[in-house]
Amino acid sequence: MTNDIQQRGNCPHCGNDQAVMKRGMSNHGYVVKGGWFQGVCTGHNKTPMQTDRTDCDDHCATLRDMAANFDDMATNFETLAIDPDYMHITRREKSHPARSYADLEVTYAIPFCYITEAEQITVRRNTVSSLRAKAAAYRSHADYLQRLADKLVGTPLTTVEKAKGPAPLAAKVKTDNGIVLTLSYTDRGRVYYTGGRGGWIGMQSWRKMEGVS
Repeated sequence: MTNDIQQRGNCPHCGNDQAVMKRGMSNHGYVVKGGWFQGVCTGHNKTPMQTDRTDCDDHCATLRDMAANFDDMATNFETLAIDPDYMHITRREKSHPARSYADLEVTYAIPFCYITEAEQITVRRNTVSSLRAKAAAYRSHADYLQRLADKLVGTPLTTVEKAKGPAPLAAKVKTDNGIVLTLSYTDRGRVYYTGGRGGWIGMQSWRKMEGVS
């Protein structure tokens, strides 16, 4: 198989169609912030559903166990067997009286025993509702994954042509003012350059400027 061809299959944990590497499912489910990967689906490196459903069934069993735990916790709160720990209140506060743009959202945790009876009823009701919703969501996802596995197990992986990456960055560009900037190096979505005052600029902004040969 050439480097221009990619095999794809369905992740046993999220069900999404993703690239399949030699080690298993490719990394996915992450976001990039400040040039760093944050978060990843727990199904990365697992076997795609098409090849084997064991990872999927194991994950679904875990989801159902967690859902049962959420339901048990909700019942304990509902029957007054246990109390929530805190009531959380979020307020906007100025970090400096003269800087309204620097307002911050600050969350306070007030111990359950210190709030009013009406607030306790509300907090308890919201806690139970949240736990029931989590349990339902976990069971729903497990049902979805197992239906998908029933459909896909034993079918071949799909083969697609890899999407071509962006064109290389121009070594030199010209600003609207006619100043020529020369690329020095790139790092985390930034292009560091010489020329003009020097400094850095975002890659997308660099691409928008006219290239200079």
